[in-house]
Amino acid sequence: MNPQTHCRVESDAKTGKIVKFHFFGPQSGDPEAKKRFVEKQVEQITKQLNSPHGLTNKERRQLDKERTALAESVSANEQS
Repeated sequence: MNPQTHCRVESDAKTGKIVKFHFFGPQSGDPEAKKRFVEKQVEQITKQLNSPHGLTNKERRQLDKERTALAESVSANEQS
């Protein structure tokens, strides 16, 4: 069992747009834990996208959408 917070990304099958993030884990209700997780996840996705190997263009586009949506969710939470 993984005790850390993690998330599942739900996207629309037809459009590919990110619909919702589902956070799981012992600290999933803590806003600061979510923020730390999202920042860590954005950093990890950026590293994956910077790698020249291992991803198809379709996977790269989906990861970029996920990264953008995660980054926007962090900035939206900071403003409120």
